[in-house]
Amino acid sequence: LARLSHFFVIARASSAVISRQNLLANEVGQRLGVRYLVYANTEYVGKRIQITLSIVDAMQNAEIWSEHFNHTVDDVFLLQRQITSTVVNAIDSAIELAEIERAFKIPSENLSAWENYHRGLRHMNSPTAKDIAMSQHYFQTAVEQDNQFSRAYAGLSYTHSSRILFDIAVDNDGDKASDYAWRSIDYSKHDEMGYVALARILWLEKKYQQALQVCEQGVRLNTGNFTCNALKIIILAVAGEDRQIPLLFEKNKRLNPFDPAHFTLYSAYAISLVNQQHYQQAAKTSLLAAKNINAYFNTTAIATACHQLAGDSAKAKYYAKQTLTLKPDYSTATYQRLTPHAKESTKDLLVDAMQCAGIPS
Repeated sequence: LARLSHFFVIARASSAVISRQNLLANEVGQRLGVRYLVYANTEYVGKRIQITLSIVDAMQNAEIWSEHFNHTVDDVFLLQRQITSTVVNAIDSAIELAEIERAFKIPSENLSAWENYHRGLRHMNSPTAKDIAMSQHYFQTAVEQDNQFSRAYAGLSYTHSSRILFDIAVDNDGDKASDYAWRSIDYSKHDEMGYVALARILWLEKKYQQALQVCEQGVRLNTGNFTCNALKIIILAVAGEDRQIPLLFEKNKRLNPFDPAHFTLYSAYAISLVNQQHYQQAAKTSLLAAKNINAYFNTTAIATACHQLAGDSAKAKYYAKQTLTLKPDYSTATYQRLTPHAKESTKDLLVDAMQCAGIPS
């Protein structure tokens, strides 16, 4: 837990002393000066061990996540590794969601840098110009309040690269995305989000190998970070490096099953399946992306191509129409400009399929 640089983690000795005092969660939180607590209960039945874990919001006396583990005593070391991985991943996502909700209950004039940052996160993955502008506003306010807030700089970088991806960019968005990413890393070399932001803009600049190397640095810092792992899958897919993707895809689905940006993960996997000429599976996977509430025109364009390649021209035409409804001036030239492919054969295949289904060139 202490490796997650954006969290303040109380030493285990303090926790051990407090845990013997049978206090309520809010009393423990006040004594330790923390907002969230991890509780565990262990039961032995014969040679089996069952552990129940929970994350509690101490201020609200409310449980925000729980999980059960059941193994034989012989598997105790495997169980330790499993618990470590699960708890770290769960804490990162569960607390982030809880902090976003908490930030929106605070009057705007009373927001701290941390709370402004979490308000920015709420809007960050929405593909609308309004939401991106809101996200930038909150991140900018956060860095004005704390000019060394690494994660807020990463958020600013992310929003500027999103403006490129969602085709609402101005001339200097790429430069700003790169600058803010480097600032994030400069202020905290142990926080993965700066590396995520930098890898994203490197990918958009078609620097695939550099993007992958930077992404790997982020993954090493926090193997359970959903955004970092999802970006790695996207870069691997458009680079045509498919071997690692199935395992990474299954892992990432478990890391954060309710992430609002899940559509990017499914679209990337669909592209990887097209690389491998598994068109039926690509169509099914792209459908999961297109049905996501945050799906945007590129998501439905990929679904168009995948269904056309799978021989389902009716559904391909449906998604082509949906793409042009979402963005009337969309074309295959837009797709090629916004989705950098290292593997030209896959890009050509997707573009031809989109045109066959009715998306103009």
